[in-house]
Amino acid sequence: MDLPQIGYFIVLSRVLNFTHAARECKITQPALSRAIKRLEWELGGDLLLRERSLTQLTEFGRAMLPLLEQVQAAADVARDEARQLQTQERAPLRLGLSPWLAFPLIGTVLREVIASVRSTEFSVSVEAEPVMRERMLRGDLDVLVGLRADTLPERFNQWQLFSTGAAVFLPRDHLLAADELIHGSRLAESVLLGASEPEALPERILSQIVRRLGRRPSTPHRASNWETSLQLVRSGLGLGLGLSCWPTPPELVARGLADRLPDYEVVVETIAGRPQSRAVSTFVKLARASAWMNPANVP
Repeated sequence: MDLPQIGYFIVLSRVLNFTHAARECKITQPALSRAIKRLEWELGGDLLLRERSLTQLTEFGRAMLPLLEQVQAAADVARDEARQLQTQERAPLRLGLSPWLAFPLIGTVLREVIASVRSTEFSVSVEAEPVMRERMLRGDLDVLVGLRADTLPERFNQWQLFSTGAAVFLPRDHLLAADELIHGSRLAESVLLGASEPEALPERILSQIVRRLGRRPSTPHRASNWETSLQLVRSGLGLGLGLSCWPTPPELVARGLADRLPDYEVVVETIAGRPQSRAVSTFVKLARASAWMNPANVP
């Protein structure tokens, strides 16, 4: 069966007159009759009782009508979706964000994208970066904002947005809060918060601290993202390791490390050669053009 046959039958079921239905469908009456007979043959039963002065649906026709209406409705939706994609009326932006980068970091850029491309349909996923890169390769995500990886899969484009230093997050009344910069040796006896993933940001900072101390401080508690880490700090369960660009709650302070650690590069990534919606291309363009030089200005 084809969609025109279904459409003819739906019109005919409403007007119950071949002449009127043919006129509404803008075809000849013989052509309409042939189309209906073909549909009946394909479905395996009579859809209509044909009488001189009255046309009625058979019991089989009444049973098939809602099913065929669903087929037509689904086809209409698919047609509309295809038209919107072709004309870029819809502009999907499926963004992946590192669990160790605060969402406010990209808030300003997203607002600019939505203002510029009003048809933007935005969604965000927060997962471990290797997982999100796999999702990008499968086509489930369009763009990733994360921390530069030591190795990157083939087919990825990557642009640096800014660099930011490591920081220790601790309660305002903590003994070490009086130090503007904290020496790694002063962390030796502290309880530090680790991360659930071995390659996650706090573990990377910890590895640098361990190199200088020669041993690993106590890390009995672990977090899976920056927000949970700060919640654990607020609960008095340890000192958090993160980035100086994280938003700091009023009851906490962020302190840099006196033992100079390498900065961490925040990057934006896409799949090379893959078509992009207007929202994706605009996001990448605005992110690369933003004034990231002073992460303290991040809203």
